Amino acid sequence: MPQGVRVGDPSTWKAARAIRILRPGQREFVIPLRSGREYQVGRAEAVDLYFEDESVSRFHGFLYFHGDRGVWAYRDGGSTFGSTLVREGTADASVPPGRSMAMLPGFVLALGNRGSRLEFLENIPAEVLETAGRPGWKSEAARGLESRIQQASEHALPLVLLGASGSGKTYVAERVHQLSGRRGRFVNINCTHLPADPTALRSELLGHVKGAFTGAVEAKTGQLFLADGGTLFLDEVESLGRDAQAFLLTLLEGTDDLVPLGAPASKGRPRPSFRLISATKQRLNESPLRHDLAQRLGGGDFIHIPSLEERREDISTLALRFAEELAAEQQVECDLTPDALEFLAAQRWPGQIRELRATVLATAVRCLPRLNGGDGPPRRRVVVGMHDVQRYLSERLAAFGKVPDTVSVPPGGPDTKPPPAASTARKRPADLTRQDLELALQQADGNRTHAARALGISPTTLRKRMDELGL
Repeated sequence: MPQGVRVGDPSTWKAARAIRILRPGQREFVIPLRSGREYQVGRAEAVDLYFEDESVSRFHGFLYFHGDRGVWAYRDGGSTFGSTLVREGTADASVPPGRSMAMLPGFVLALGNRGSRLEFLENIPAEVLETAGRPGWKSEAARGLESRIQQASEHALPLVLLGASGSGKTYVAERVHQLSGRRGRFVNINCTHLPADPTALRSELLGHVKGAFTGAVEAKTGQLFLADGGTLFLDEVESLGRDAQAFLLTLLEGTDDLVPLGAPASKGRPRPSFRLISATKQRLNESPLRHDLAQRLGGGDFIHIPSLEERREDISTLALRFAEELAAEQQVECDLTPDALEFLAAQRWPGQIRELRATVLATAVRCLPRLNGGDGPPRRRVVVGMHDVQRYLSERLAAFGKVPDTVSVPPGGPDTKPPPAASTARKRPADLTRQDLELALQQADGNRTHAARALGISPTTLRKRMDELGL
């Protein structure tokens, strides 16, 4: 930390959970911080936290989660007018270019001429939590999930989340943590990335002292201690190796001293207390987990995460919510046309919610260059139409090694037979002729849903074009 900024012992630091974005002449945003990602700050189109301020450089700096310290840190990227840490009761401190600085709750980071600011918050405001937790789900499966999240937040038993990859297990774990009101941190450990080497594993989970092994140039706090008073989330727990399973079991059962690597046993820290949440794609008895570890993890509550197929009615709501995220995090106002929402709702999503989110964000960002041509100020509003989504999904399917096809329909829906093969090249709706429509309808035996899919348009668009052509 720079001279003049005194924040006490680093072992007592707390991580901010949200930031308030303050921009001259514009309304403020509050964004929950997610420890699994970084935030690029600046005035360029591609940044995560955008400031339309001439004193802010295009790539001003970036914000990231410092795992060893368990706090958020900011690094100035060599900006023209610099970054300044403002904290009540101390002198303002410039952030040296290329150097990281901890951003603790109560700190304010001023950019450029100090009109654009990031305020770091200890807790996510209640109104933000309420908005995130009640998006108006239409499906019974989603409403049931919200009810289970609320129930699980009211006790401290171990919790196991079961669901397909991309179905939102991390989101559910974070929601349970937030609603539980625990004062400690939410520590996310992806078990796929835990080291197999016993020394490295112990260092990761329990930490080490300076000089404990070659390369240990400074002390490190282990993940279990970072979770003290909060929540320890074991994601993809079924991927743990056998040695890691045995080690974790001894830690959870209290049969091993929780001593950082290289520290004398007498200097072991008090045993951390945390809520344990595990997530898996497999049923516990069908996974590679040891029976005794599975019993330990599953010794409490369970939440089954519904797939997107089970909550298909929520796809439009989710898509609009992801568009709102784009507005909040990247200051890009995104509108989805009705036929784009209808198109998204009719697709199959093997990648679950993660794939739907990626589609909405990527399609919107791809529309930006189309709107921002010329030398004028960047435009931050995009309208995503059905053809924008269709083009992106076709390229995505091709990249994954599949032949792009037409819109799919929900299982068990009213029209579940395969669509007829399209006999015409893909055209814009305005370019479709009367003959194109008549041929598609004839091949579909008059079924307008199947005809629309063969033409690569939505049923609503087909009806409008039929009216225009007098069909």
